[in-house]
Amino acid sequence: MHLCQFDTQSAALRSKGSVSGIENPSSLHYNSANNRLYAVSETQSGSVAAFHVDFATGEMNEINR
Repeated sequence: MHLCQFDTQSAALRSKGSVSGIENPSSLHYNSANNRLYAVSETQSGSVAAFHVDFATGEMNEINR
């Protein structure tokens, strides 16, 4: 998954960070504080992973799965 920033002035999309290890992420949801990202893995067994997101640095760290 990639965290990107959209510049409304230039319409440019800039990569801020990325994380790997979740297969076929199909549904992404942020919590109300916008510092946690939940990703659903569309696999036969299925799973949900939670990540802490720092928008300033682009860092995404897995909290649990």
